[in-house]
Amino acid sequence: LLRRGDSTFAELLADQLGAFTPNIFFIGPGELPSSLAWAGRVDDWPRSQGPLSGIAGALRHIAEPWIIVACDLPLVGRGALAWLVDQRDPDAIAILPVDKSGVAQPPFALYEPKALSPIEAFIREGQWAPSRLAALDGVKRPILPAKVSAELVNVNVDGDLRRVGARR
Repeated sequence: LLRRGDSTFAELLADQLGAFTPNIFFIGPGELPSSLAWAGRVDDWPRSQGPLSGIAGALRHIAEPWIIVACDLPLVGRGALAWLVDQRDPDAIAILPVDKSGVAQPPFALYEPKALSPIEAFIREGQWAPSRLAALDGVKRPILPAKVSAELVNVNVDGDLRRVGARR
């Protein structure tokens, strides 16, 4: 529910994603602004935690490719999303972009339905971090272009809010 300009982060991302699909879902139990009452909701994987829980919940809900964008990435725009969609390979498990240092960016990724099985296995092992997927065969790891990388600014603390011109 953090705001940038007159919109919440969730509203901003829904607007950007709407250029690619009419099917916008929010994962997990978090509160949403009333303006997004039309959006779908997906529960996290039961009795688990962390980002993999949400991704597994999405893939179980609808066995289709999912563009996953964390709500704490308010600068992600249509250009970045178009780049991600262009990387899609239906034969891949997932598209996990990596930054120039080679670090995977799973909160901005595309997951194919076949990603569910390895994600479930990680969850059963008590592994919650989606970055573990980056080491799997069949996961593509394209290097983020600088312009796209610049949009992947996580907003987690007050200093981050000021940096992106956001407020509570």
